[in-house]
Amino acid sequence: MDAAELIETLERVTPVTPACGPASHALVDFAADDSLLALLYNAAVSEPVPWRSLFEDTPWWPHWRAGPALVDLRQAPAFQQALARRMVEVPGGILLDTSWTTGGLHRHLSRWLHQGLTGGETLLRIQDPRKFGPLLCAMPPSQRQALLLCASAWSWHDGHRWRLARPFPATGPAAGQPQTPLPAPPTAEAPALPPDTLADVPAFWLASEAQGYATHYADVVPDDDHPARWVLERLLEADRHGVHASQHLERWLRLALRHGASFFRQPPFNALLDNPQVILDQRLRAMEDILEMPDDQRHPA
Repeated sequence: MDAAELIETLERVTPVTPACGPASHALVDFAADDSLLALLYNAAVSEPVPWRSLFEDTPWWPHWRAGPALVDLRQAPAFQQALARRMVEVPGGILLDTSWTTGGLHRHLSRWLHQGLTGGETLLRIQDPRKFGPLLCAMPPSQRQALLLCASAWSWHDGHRWRLARPFPATGPAAGQPQTPLPAPPTAEAPALPPDTLADVPAFWLASEAQGYATHYADVVPDDDHPARWVLERLLEADRHGVHASQHLERWLRLALRHGASFFRQPPFNALLDNPQVILDQRLRAMEDILEMPDDQRHPA
């Protein structure tokens, strides 16, 4: 897929929403937010906040303190609001709105976590809000539907903005309207995804990052018509040059905004970038120390 296709798919499958919607449950990740367990216990003093680890009754149980858990928010409105605020600051989970019982929801999510990948030895990290949208985009539609059907709405903060997903296509007369999820299947297994399904997740994650950065740097992105596409093309170039971490990608983007999209092909940047004896952070720092590129070497497009 090219940049335009990646962004179009992301916007169709996981559209941006101004804020999180109402939620009956939360899928949280203790590994991502080490203060979350204490917040749960403190909240339980003033309102009921029952929760269950998704490592329950599995070989992963000894590691439950570093794993995902399902939290029932139906009688905890104050904690729901506090958790939503927390999710903006820390990528700690996903909110779900459902009519399923907590037990049925727990079984469904546990199956996907433990059986979602072929082989069953690797967990399918459905609790990571930074990668959940990209995962949905990479999945075949039928399997995406099978995962999402347990809730009428899923919402999460991807590190930039809130996103929304529903189990039904966003077309037809009921588009955008809440849907009643199907009855919980008591014995259904999660359809295992072959490993190559996840091959496109990194590209969709870059698309999500590009949309966030395009908003943040809107005043200086040179392409007014397709700013997110322009930013994504820069991030894809960075990825091809071994720049993968979020903090390094943003630094690459700032270099492109400052010196032009093709800065890395021009001296002295190309020599710095292609020096394998220097770690990436130091190479980026050296490029950031270059204040100006001669005008005859700039390639803004």
